[in-house]
Amino acid sequence: MKKVLFLVATAMLLAGCNGLQKKNQLACNVNPDEVFGRHYTVEDFQFWDVLDVRGTEYAQFLNLVSQYDITITEGHPIMCTVRDTAALFASATALCEELAKEGTRYYPRWMSENDTVCTLYFLFGKSTPDGVLPIMDGSMIDTASAEKSEFGMEYQVNFTFKDRYVRLWAEVTRERIGKCIAMTLGDKVLMAPMVNGEITGGRCTVTGNFTLEEACALAQILNTKE
Repeated sequence: MKKVLFLVATAMLLAGCNGLQKKNQLACNVNPDEVFGRHYTVEDFQFWDVLDVRGTEYAQFLNLVSQYDITITEGHPIMCTVRDTAALFASATALCEELAKEGTRYYPRWMSENDTVCTLYFLFGKSTPDGVLPIMDGSMIDTASAEKSEFGMEYQVNFTFKDRYVRLWAEVTRERIGKCIAMTLGDKVLMAPMVNGEITGGRCTVTGNFTLEEACALAQILNTKE
């Protein structure tokens, strides 16, 4: 089941980038702070690189987590029951700190699969004089809308990048063909699909385990101009 979810999410991302599906657009009237239980700004929506599961550093993480109640599957390698998330996260953070001394800084982040299972990702970004930054963020997005997904009962958020960032998004996806890009809100991963090809036109879709209210709230955050 987990592998199927991954493949469907990937397909929706790439298909959604070809255009916005206006026919399913939702009329939203929610308070994002109430929906998410805290205040998020448009900059809190971010894009990050994901540590390649085929690399030697990832093997270190797999060795680390072998002591916990986990499942390792293709596509989403590390899945953990909720009762072990705190202990696993602490161990993963400690290992990330050790690896940072050798070069790249990784950030362990969770994606919620359901009420009892989470998936652990290791994210990294671009190093700058101001620190490690995400590849892109929500301030580069022009407009967003929530829609009912064409895949099952899920909801999705469509967005369009501002004109000056359309070429950057194309470059980002072209350079990461065969790799994953994580989309996050705060410290949570919304989805992390694999890039199958360059995405032009500046349009894209985020499909996750969203409720109607969550999809509407995320779209509202992305439409906020601060």
